[in-house]
Amino acid sequence: MKRIIVLIVILSITIPVFAESKKSASSDESGSYRLGPLNIDLGGDLRSRMAWLSNPDLDYGTSDSEGALDMRGRLKMNVSGDSPFYFRTLLQLGDLELSDDSLELGDFTNLEMKELYLGFKGSRLKLKVGIIDLNTPGSYVYDSDELGIQVKYDFFDIVTARAFYSAEDLTDGSNESPQPGEYMDHLLFMGLEQDHLLDLDLWTMYYHGATQDFLFNSWWIGVEGKKKFNKLKVEAGYTYNFGEVESYLIPLSAYFSHLELKYRTDKSKSFFTRFNLTSGCDGYLDSTGQFQTLDGEGNLETDLGLLFGGSPYDSMAYYDNECLSIVEDNLNDGEISFYDPGLFVYEFGFSYDFGSLIDLDLESVIVIGGANTGDLFEGGYFYSLIAWEADIHNRIEFSDNLEFALSLAYLVPGNSFNAVYELNHDDEMLNLESSSFKADCQLKYSF
Repeated sequence: MKRIIVLIVILSITIPVFAESKKSASSDESGSYRLGPLNIDLGGDLRSRMAWLSNPDLDYGTSDSEGALDMRGRLKMNVSGDSPFYFRTLLQLGDLELSDDSLELGDFTNLEMKELYLGFKGSRLKLKVGIIDLNTPGSYVYDSDELGIQVKYDFFDIVTARAFYSAEDLTDGSNESPQPGEYMDHLLFMGLEQDHLLDLDLWTMYYHGATQDFLFNSWWIGVEGKKKFNKLKVEAGYTYNFGEVESYLIPLSAYFSHLELKYRTDKSKSFFTRFNLTSGCDGYLDSTGQFQTLDGEGNLETDLGLLFGGSPYDSMAYYDNECLSIVEDNLNDGEISFYDPGLFVYEFGFSYDFGSLIDLDLESVIVIGGANTGDLFEGGYFYSLIAWEADIHNRIEFSDNLEFALSLAYLVPGNSFNAVYELNHDDEMLNLESSSFKADCQLKYSF
């Protein structure tokens, strides 16, 4: 439904039009037009990323290095007028992995409809209907585009209520049952947010899912908070995940928590530390304690590029930063994991903005961190150590339209890396005395 086949020449035709819009007398600014009573805002971006990874399997005897290259194009349009109604669409061509041997010519003409909705913006009520970018607070559990309806209502500038619903088939195998109502996926989110004493989100979400093998119900209850104390900023949150696999009467009980502290000494320098913790399973078949994210679309806040893809080219991570588990299997994949040991991630970093020294918008972030399995609290630190990692991320803005990013990452595996790695890589064996290095960059042009 979301994918339509169009010619790639759309991008090549549109970009020059946007460039000429700066000179157009009928436009107030670049990409903004007036057509009768309608305001038409056009924009988008083109992005290309490259990565080089040394020793990707942590065994110098089997592989020396590998590279990757991808590209993406986006085209967006927003149509509004004097009425509170407006229309928005966002097309995306990407992310094409040009280094993929299976890439075909048809991949270059395949665009994905990321957004296509009718909106209403009143004094207190906001409404969206169509293909919408839906997300939970912090995007830790879910962040994806789905067909649904989203409502926001402002109660006297004190509390904002937010809700969205989607009946999109988020899992494979849906509607293959003679009882389509029972096997249709339903996603319902409700939340309250306010920003007076502190930025606070209270929310809950329910998801009824169906796969070819079983039905399940999953609930999330979460709280997210932010507060700034002079130069210190604190962000923290906790989410409890519960429910049941109906077909097997297996209960689900899991949690995710996070904490980030950031101290800014002045406008240029800041220090930060960040922690993420998820629960795991104890190996028994009577329950599952693996934290669930919808289709793996839950983002883990991290700067560790090799372990979790915390850099411009995230496909080179050992574990996906869009999955809060260290194993890929979860209920949405049609599999139940009873052997996920959980995850503990810790980072310490320093960032510096060079804008005060040179006439260029350049920021560098240095981070040192690591990850352990949940066995940290039972078997000890080194027994549960997955890996240590050091990264440096650099971002340069040459102009308002052109941005370049360069990241370097170095990883040293720990004692538990071998067993954890095999869960994700079909029992491949590792040489734990080796290390891994990654360099990646991204060039992005916005119009």
